[in-house]
Amino acid sequence: MAKQIVLLDYGHSKVDPINGKCSPDRSFYEWQFNRTLGRKIANRLRGQGIQVIEIVTESEDEVKVTPSQRAQRANDLCAKYGTTNCMYVSIHANAAGNGTQWMNARGWSVFVSKNCSDASKQLADCIFDAVEKEDFKMRKPLPTQKYWQENFTVLYKTKCKAVLTENLFYDNKEDLALLKDEATIQKLLNAHVNGILKYMGIEPDTGSCNCCCDCCKKS
Repeated sequence: MAKQIVLLDYGHSKVDPINGKCSPDRSFYEWQFNRTLGRKIANRLRGQGIQVIEIVTESEDEVKVTPSQRAQRANDLCAKYGTTNCMYVSIHANAAGNGTQWMNARGWSVFVSKNCSDASKQLADCIFDAVEKEDFKMRKPLPTQKYWQENFTVLYKTKCKAVLTENLFYDNKEDLALLKDEATIQKLLNAHVNGILKYMGIEPDTGSCNCCCDCCKKS
């Protein structure tokens, strides 16, 4: 496989509408979580020698960058580096309601577009398998299909292989407790990195772990 460039996108921003993008008790904000996890993934991949380009920069945390703009940025990078050499990974946390009440839905899931390539499906499968090893509750549409297919703008408008991960539900009290736990962040970090590396045909990140030690917190 040719050298792959990971285009990491962190969903939403501080200025997105609060309603539906935070937990009912306002103790958790999705945009913040997406960046916490996403930047850890970026740092770990770079430590493995993988080129990572962030679709939204830290200076844009308080700027609304629309899904279409994010997809266009990815496509501009595809034009520069080659579509087959790029993969797009969008990091999110999920919500079943509008952020005003606690809901019952739980678990982790991964999405691809309805018109996606086989490469997108393979990437989704690799990340799913890595997350499943961390013993999270997993959500899939069919017993034999690990990925969900939805035409989210950042997926169907993006020219390269593309997946979107939904990392548990912040409007579910059990999942929210996990999302606030540093150990959960480390498990999700390890799983995303190992899934991406597996897709690339690279040995899993042997330097990763599930603990909360100071060295891991710096990842």
